[in-house]
Amino acid sequence: MRIKTIVNNYISNFINENKFRNIYIYGSKYLQIEKLISKSTSSSIIGDDVDFCNTLLAEYYLNRDKKIILPDHVCKSLRIENQDVYSSVEKVALAIIGNKILHKESNYHSTRLNDNIIKNLDLLVKQIVQKVEGEDIKLTDFKQMSLKDFTKLPEKEDLLIIDNRDSNNLKKSLHEQLLDIGTSFIILSKKDINNLGEYKVLHSKTIKIFSNCIENNMLISKQNNKTDKQLSFDTIENDNIEHVALKQLNHTQFNSLRQKYLSKQIHFTGTPKVCYGLFSGNKIFGVFGLTNDYNHKPPKDIEHPSVYLMTDFCVKSSINKLSKLVLYCILSKDVKMLAERLVSKEVKSIFTNVFTKHKSSIKYRGLFDLHTRKELEDKSFNLTYISKFGNWTLKEAVSLWKQKL
Repeated sequence: MRIKTIVNNYISNFINENKFRNIYIYGSKYLQIEKLISKSTSSSIIGDDVDFCNTLLAEYYLNRDKKIILPDHVCKSLRIENQDVYSSVEKVALAIIGNKILHKESNYHSTRLNDNIIKNLDLLVKQIVQKVEGEDIKLTDFKQMSLKDFTKLPEKEDLLIIDNRDSNNLKKSLHEQLLDIGTSFIILSKKDINNLGEYKVLHSKTIKIFSNCIENNMLISKQNNKTDKQLSFDTIENDNIEHVALKQLNHTQFNSLRQKYLSKQIHFTGTPKVCYGLFSGNKIFGVFGLTNDYNHKPPKDIEHPSVYLMTDFCVKSSINKLSKLVLYCILSKDVKMLAERLVSKEVKSIFTNVFTKHKSSIKYRGLFDLHTRKELEDKSFNLTYISKFGNWTLKEAVSLWKQKL
């Protein structure tokens, strides 16, 4: 999953639901996270890094009229004799080229590539300048400090985001320090951080998120242990549902629940790639499965990329319209993120098929749009339903469902 998707669909949602005084961000290369959350919060955004390129970029966004000075090693590597002929934003572009584009290896191939870069330097600078000038980042302050010193700044009313994808700065002492502060923190990493294992929130294909934030605001999505033999769960009967949590199910668990609760009249068309249970407390009330294989191609005229809802069902219960709650939860931002983990890109829509003797489905009406109706030889119908999703959180899904009861 891309960092843009994670920030937009997880971190921004959490920021929107909480009022933080300051948001501290450490180690965000080229202010990537600052850019993504700028439009999601009115809180002060305070960045930090010891990387010279980030510092120059931050200086530009904090004061576009400020005179920026390039480090000597950038001038040397780009063969710049007089940096005064460049404007501040052009110097930022030169720093990015020297830091990101220029090859550091000293061999024939790298030398040839670097010569070509320098030959086309003016064109590269112009392209990067257009991008830098087009960004609007709300940056209150930027501190050039080490992570050890930076973690001393946040207080209880603040949020700390640490981008640890390209480094390994999180020592045990820093973890203990974060806990002592009592501030909310979110850490992005490519590797497991042993000291933070109990706070794992999301494990995508490329990025892992660790956090101490309130569980109700988290996406609970743990990898199932292959030795997990639990096939039955406590089920909702007439309980009051307030909070919903997601838990990934293995295929054995899914098939066991499907055999138990799905109508015998429904023909099983296969097993989805990923299966999830919907829980209230420790009790399961719904199950659904997603897939994106070639056997389930989306209609051409819906927004792509899309994902296929192969199945959804609820447990037997006296709760009114429980199957509708399952659908409300499926259309949430949390499930949209799970779909994006499946296809490794931002998902725009979700679709499903219903085989029924009726011309429409009461269950999907109001949440999904009927896209096509195909009459079969036995006079039954194959209905294709589509929907956008990601318009509400799981918590909001419960509230919307209750309003319709």
